[in-house]
Amino acid sequence: MIRIGKSCIEHVDGSVRLCADISAEYKGKELWQKRLWFGVSEAYGDSLTRGKADPFVAALIIYALFRGLDIKCEDPVSERLLYSLNHTYIPALSFNCREYHSLKIIAESTDARQSCRNATGAGISLGVDSLYTFYISSRTEYPVTHGCLINNGFYEGADSREQFSRHGELALRFCRELGAELVMIDSNIHEALEQRYLDVFSQWNMACLLALQGLFSTYMCASGHRENEFVYNAHHSDFLDILTVECFSTETLRFFHSGGSVRRVDKIKELCSYPPAYCYMHPCYLKPAWEKNCGKCIKDIRDMVTIYALGAQDKFSDVYDFTGFKKRIPEALAFLMANENEVLLRQPLEFWKEQGLDIPPKAKVYAEIFRKSAKRIEESRK
Repeated sequence: MIRIGKSCIEHVDGSVRLCADISAEYKGKELWQKRLWFGVSEAYGDSLTRGKADPFVAALIIYALFRGLDIKCEDPVSERLLYSLNHTYIPALSFNCREYHSLKIIAESTDARQSCRNATGAGISLGVDSLYTFYISSRTEYPVTHGCLINNGFYEGADSREQFSRHGELALRFCRELGAELVMIDSNIHEALEQRYLDVFSQWNMACLLALQGLFSTYMCASGHRENEFVYNAHHSDFLDILTVECFSTETLRFFHSGGSVRRVDKIKELCSYPPAYCYMHPCYLKPAWEKNCGKCIKDIRDMVTIYALGAQDKFSDVYDFTGFKKRIPEALAFLMANENEVLLRQPLEFWKEQGLDIPPKAKVYAEIFRKSAKRIEESRK
């Protein structure tokens, strides 16, 4: 069983933290005991969630599912969240994913709504999905008022908090241009629980936001996949987002799945009419957000092919180096062709054809070479 103690507020080095002691035991033997916390600046300290275990339950749910450990809370849990987890989320995941096991959250429920500033938030990673959410929300009933940057395992290495701070400087400039505020949420989730980031990042993001129910009444979760791509997957948590946003919402905070009906290539097409994207778009995972996209990783290749197909290279020249890219088109297309079983790599190929562009003969030859090389590597690992 996992036990979550009563939450408390601590002031540490100019920040305010929502904390709770957590422990795990199995067959009466304690496995570990730790303190889990979520931290914000003093300006948002009074917006931290009070008297509820919501963020801690959300942070621990995947850890518990992998191990089949019940969760017992000293603080109450929001009634909607408790019901959704016990009667929808846990049964659905444990039944459909062999890696997950059934469990129960044991807690008192409360339907009390926290006093809230009614802010609308969105993540500010500055990737395609993030920027599209800011762009599209400005034309809806929920324009984003607060960009949110979260440190929960995305930044790696000994200097992870320094990276978080530098990303924050860039995010602050972006928010100021849009007339929005920036909220930075620090946490020790990744240090306390030591889980693979891809397995849990969607749930951990929402856990951090559930720690700020005094600020957010609405949060737009940028979709990495369309709703029709939903799949029960224990190792890529964002495939579950359409279910997670519903089950993690509370009486105070409602999560929405933003952009889930739109292909990534069509998001980029829309961003061609969004000037902030020309300066800030950063999908790259090899270079940090404050440096130029590398142009060589999987994310950059697929997006550069899309931008090239749209003839929008000049618009995005500040974030991508398109010098000589025309000569590299056959190799780029070949890479996508060799991996077209992955939907996000197949989309740029489909879009390329939709734009009436031909696949160069060289690309077909290179694609076959790439496939054979990948097959040889796979066989050598057996």
